[in-house]
Amino acid sequence: MDYMLKRSNRKTLSMSVNKDEKLIVRAPFSVSGSDIEEFIEKNRVWINTQIEKAERRNKEIYNIPKELLLQRKREMLTYLSPIIENYCAITGLAPSKVTITSAKTRLGSCTGKSSVCFSVYLLNYPKEAVEYVVLHEITHIKHKNHSRQFYSFIEKYMPDFKERIKLIKNI
Repeated sequence: MDYMLKRSNRKTLSMSVNKDEKLIVRAPFSVSGSDIEEFIEKNRVWINTQIEKAERRNKEIYNIPKELLLQRKREMLTYLSPIIENYCAITGLAPSKVTITSAKTRLGSCTGKSSVCFSVYLLNYPKEAVEYVVLHEITHIKHKNHSRQFYSFIEKYMPDFKERIKLIKNI
């Protein structure tokens, strides 16, 4: 199986499948090639599952022709506006700016200046997942990290946030 090997001063082996459906193995300098191959073989079922998920995601979610992208961005802003307004009203937080991007690796982000960005590809997720991403990014206006306080704040307004995260991860 083809994979990209990244060695560093880490202590453990790990792997992930990127958006291009490629396996990335991270390994300590001290681990032998045969140990890496054995690690890959032991995790072959997991690897195949992750590659299948990435393939499906690429076909179903990120396959928007460029000519439709601008139209979809406008649709996304219209779709998100009431959701953003709702969470701004109940949390008392408001972004300085809202931008729709065509980012494939992040569904949302928040800058240090409280500007939030959302990926147009959120249109392909269930509304519950979209609401979570909106609240997540708005929460970054108050908490610039993923601390315990950050998640407590989210839970206050969305008690089922962990289930919503699962919706995102399962797509």
